Amino acid sequence: MKAKDLPREFVKKCKAVTAKRPRTVIDHILKHGQITTEELKEKYGYNHPPRAARDVKEQGIPLEMFRVTGSDGRKIGAYRFGDPKKVAVSELVDAFKAQDEKITLPEEEVEKMAEKVLLDNPGPVSDYAKGQENARQFLFGKLMKEAAGKIDPKVGQQILKELLDART
Repeated sequence: MKAKDLPREFVKKCKAVTAKRPRTVIDHILKHGQITTEELKEKYGYNHPPRAARDVKEQGIPLEMFRVTGSDGRKIGAYRFGDPKKVAVSELVDAFKAQDEKITLPEEEVEKMAEKVLLDNPGPVSDYAKGQENARQFLFGKLMKEAAGKIDPKVGQQILKELLDART
């Protein structure tokens, strides 16, 4: 199935993929309707063609494998798009939302978490008091982990610095 035969939304999702290896596979299939393991190896230099196909699947684009005859007469694998209705729409929507909408916690909550991180890590707090700036970065990493990355980094750094400086 070539690009002209596919639903417009499916083609749009395919073209939204930017990673090099899956993009190469997708572009080839859009143009030629399929890609063989031989083409992946010889034309594009991918020594492990199944990995290239898996990269496409990981982007939420359905692929199906079938057999064709290679240039040497042996049966080889080939890939084409699977059912466009099976595209992992929910995964794609979630990925786009996560990129567009950075969910951040309120500063009061960040401050509570920062206090907890400082209490749980007295060694690095002491190191920071002795002038070791890298201890603050360690504590910031702990804060980001505690908040599952839902902190504006600038706000988190600022709050952490204020709390540390108040303790020294």
